[in-house]
Amino acid sequence: MILQYKSAFIGTVLVIEVTDKQIIAKSNNISVITIVKDQLNNDATARKISLDVQSELDIESVYFILDILHPMVQRQYEIAKKFQLIEGLKELVMSEQDQSFLSVEYRGILKDCEKIKKDYEY
Repeated sequence: MILQYKSAFIGTVLVIEVTDKQIIAKSNNISVITIVKDQLNNDATARKISLDVQSELDIESVYFILDILHPMVQRQYEIAKKFQLIEGLKELVMSEQDQSFLSVEYRGILKDCEKIKKDYEY
């Protein structure tokens, strides 16, 4: 039996091949392999079964995942940074009619504050 899974979040793939005497799990995400290994070991321990677990790591998979995650983390960092400024900017302009003293970036944050809040919560 062959099972295939694809992460909806980052698009990584897990392929599990099950035969009578072995399970082969392959993924381009080392975290997934670690989780599968831990789960198999936990299940085997609970059932008092001995397992021979072997792993091979392709260092390119680490770089692959970092390349996928970096823009996601960077985007979240930018959203969090803007989110932290919202209340202070609102307080700053509360008694001011003219917001021209604010930079274009800060005016944009105030203008888009509801979207920034939703993105932050998401």
